[in-house]
Amino acid sequence: MIQYAFRMSWSLAILWCCAMAWGQCEADHNVIVTNFEFTPSSLTVVPGETVAFINIEGLHGVNGDSSTATGASFGNPEVFALNQAEGTIEGTCLGVVTFDIPGVYQYDCPVGYNAEAGMQAEIVVDAFDLADLLFQTSQAGVEPTFWQSGYAFESFVPGVLTSLTPHTLFAPSDQAVSDVMDFMNLGQFDMLNIPDFIEIMQYHVVPGVFMAEDLEDGMALQTLQGQTLPVVVNGQGTFVDGAQVIAGDYVADNGVVHVLDSVLAPQGLPTQHVMGWIEESEEHGILWLAIQQLGLQDDLSFQVLIDNSYSEPGPWTVWAPTDLAFEILMEEQGWSVADLMDSQVLYELVQNHVVQSSIPPSQLTNGFAFTNLNGEVGQVLGEPGAWSIEDANVIGTGHETYNGYVYELDAVLAPDIDTPEGTCGVWRLELLSGGAGWGEHYVELQLGETVEDFIFLPNGSSMNYFFGVDVGQPVNVVYYAYGDGGQSESFRVYDGENNLVHQSGVNPWPAPAFGLQACQSEPTNVCGELTVEMTDDWGDGWDIGALKVYINDAFAYELTLPNGQGPFGVSLPVQEGDEFDFIYVSSYFPQENGYIVRGLDGEVLVDESSFEQTPGNLVNVLPCPSTSGVDDEAPLKNVTLRPNPSDSPAFTLQGQGLGALKVTLSSLQGEVLWSGIQEDSGSPVHPGALASGVYLIQWEELHGTSSGTARW
Repeated sequence: MIQYAFRMSWSLAILWCCAMAWGQCEADHNVIVTNFEFTPSSLTVVPGETVAFINIEGLHGVNGDSSTATGASFGNPEVFALNQAEGTIEGTCLGVVTFDIPGVYQYDCPVGYNAEAGMQAEIVVDAFDLADLLFQTSQAGVEPTFWQSGYAFESFVPGVLTSLTPHTLFAPSDQAVSDVMDFMNLGQFDMLNIPDFIEIMQYHVVPGVFMAEDLEDGMALQTLQGQTLPVVVNGQGTFVDGAQVIAGDYVADNGVVHVLDSVLAPQGLPTQHVMGWIEESEEHGILWLAIQQLGLQDDLSFQVLIDNSYSEPGPWTVWAPTDLAFEILMEEQGWSVADLMDSQVLYELVQNHVVQSSIPPSQLTNGFAFTNLNGEVGQVLGEPGAWSIEDANVIGTGHETYNGYVYELDAVLAPDIDTPEGTCGVWRLELLSGGAGWGEHYVELQLGETVEDFIFLPNGSSMNYFFGVDVGQPVNVVYYAYGDGGQSESFRVYDGENNLVHQSGVNPWPAPAFGLQACQSEPTNVCGELTVEMTDDWGDGWDIGALKVYINDAFAYELTLPNGQGPFGVSLPVQEGDEFDFIYVSSYFPQENGYIVRGLDGEVLVDESSFEQTPGNLVNVLPCPSTSGVDDEAPLKNVTLRPNPSDSPAFTLQGQGLGALKVTLSSLQGEVLWSGIQEDSGSPVHPGALASGVYLIQWEELHGTSSGTARW
């Protein structure tokens, strides 16, 4: 108890004595110096505050320059030191130091081995600077929020936020940042990879403090970037380089923050991307529509030079014809803008002008070659200021964007535009969709036995394809789908007089058009219709397989099951005296294909739909014999050639009521290679060894009237 009382008395004595010394050493904060210790060992103050060092024990000093123990500089914002003096119980005032500059100040005792023994401490001068302000406002959820700008300032101009020199920050709101991300087609952190981002952020910083009331109409604020910000003050508010100040006067010790409704951009920087440049241009509206029609706008907006973390297309160079250039082309072709957008040449035309490579002006030389999206090589000719491509001149020097370059042209790099011709005029095929094109789906256009073209709708809702048709030429239009689809896709066929001759429908795929007749008069003496039903065991259509139909030895139709399992039925009009041949053309998997031919009354004339069996041919079908000079009592004999095609030199001819036949096998050039007798219907015929190919088989009943020819 006595010892405790003594300690209490000693402590009170120290406090009383120190109070006397402190009165002589007035400051905002005190550090007590004793043997081997500064108390507190870490002290935090704000700029401009003072600290008194009071020694109450032993010989000590204060060294804020270099470490007494190691000799290494402390690196303090400012050097400070106090002379050593002997401490007393009433306290010796070593001195008072004013700390104006923010930062961490380390110091030690330079006497003897005190520093080596651990007599070291620090003073932290912590201002409420712009960095603190941005953090505080982001945590507090101040409206309108601008934390994304705060992150950008901290990442790209951090020295400004903690500088002793005051600055004014113009911080775009979070909504403004989101708007520019959409504009640039970039994600939140991709924005930070813009090559000029430091320059952009410096354009938002003005040295000095400008409160809202200091911003006057007509001012030009010098930015850290070097350019000036024009200030406009009117009845609608205060504007800085076109951006409105929507909040402000957020004050820190070293500056002030104002919030803007849009992001600022210094002059001379590239625009966002090639698609954005075209969209904003007042002279390239038709090119913009064409790119939209083909669905290339997303590709031309990808920022592959800024964000290469995903494998998207680009960078790009676009040779951009002006609206006037397109108008000249359309006048030559007799097109409207709508005609151009629906034209079959639009896809090739637009891709003529797009290069998947960034070509800066410095790379252009006389003879410079490039490859466009069509895979064709183009060439730049001329000299700087007078470049040309084909018949088009380059206007100006080009426009840099963040994903490539745009060069304006005074003419269109048009592909060869053929004018279709036909003795039955020019027909039109119109492809339609719900707006997103057909993807990988397409139609096959057949004129007679010739495949004229494969046509697809790359994007958009419609496209017109023109083709010439000759008199009497059958027209087939067959839709092919891969996988799902077709429900929003259809097509229409118009003849040379713009009459609708076929409309496909969508149930579940657009129905093909078979045997559209060009400039043919309405058939006379029509007896009725044959029906052909096509099936596929596996439900994936006939691929390259087909059923060719000849009427009176002339090609009339090429039927197929383009998609699905079927049955898919096609009706064929029959005139009196018409003789039909049905010739199956093998697919990749012929055993999956099948067909049934039904007569005028629906009776089955032939069933070639057996599971896992390659269908054969049906020839010499006479559904409606001529009534002139014909015995009405004569039986109708439909002859089938099997197998056809065949993998061995053997076949049979089958038909109900068919007797013995004289059979001749010839080449397509008419050379007789074999002849013989088939005794009964269905008995095998072996003509001997034959090379692979197509042959003609002719037969004639020995004791009847049936005869015919088939391809085998």
